Amino acid sequence: MWSRPLGSRVLSLYESTITNLRYPVGYASIALWALNAIEDPASMVRMLLAIMVVSLVYVLYYLRSERSWDFVFGILYAYFSFFALTWIFPYAALTLRARGWLTR
Repeated sequence: MWSRPLGSRVLSLYESTITNLRYPVGYASIALWALNAIEDPASMVRMLLAIMVVSLVYVLYYLRSERSWDFVFGILYAYFSFFALTWIFPYAALTLRARGWLTR
């Protein structure tokens, strides 16, 4: 990266910074959503609907480009990803020195 021209270096540094900030911002928003869900349980329904709408955009793009029936799994995967996979990155960050499963 450092042997590239200045424009490429700046773009690469900007991209890596934004990518690394994505995780703390995402987890902070999930924590705020959880606190809001305690006060207003209807916000859980709105969040689930928002996940469905965003995944529906991706599913429709996939359907348009691939013309495959596999698109039906897109919305299910969005819910699976939100509820089952969001814990993996913080767990890996907290157990960096462990040599067990999920930490390599």
